[in-house]
Amino acid sequence: MEFLNLCTVRDFLTYFPRAYEDRSVFTPVTQAKIGEKQTFRGHLSSISHRKTRNGRLLISALLTDKSGSLEIGWFNQPYLLQ
Repeated sequence: MEFLNLCTVRDFLTYFPRAYEDRSVFTPVTQAKIGEKQTFRGHLSSISHRKTRNGRLLISALLTDKSGSLEIGWFNQPYLLQ
């Protein structure tokens, strides 16, 4: 891991990440806020995919929980369809 300047065992043992994301708190879909990092729990009720004009893959899905539904998408990640 040369890009983090972690070269020795001591470097690895004394390295601490600069940020921590708590992904244990789930946000209801109806309280989703644009531009904020949030964690949702639900069911993917539909999944579709198509090619964009420039030939890249767009995967769309509908995430549904008790409070509502949210459309989510991934760009150019074909392995998600497997």
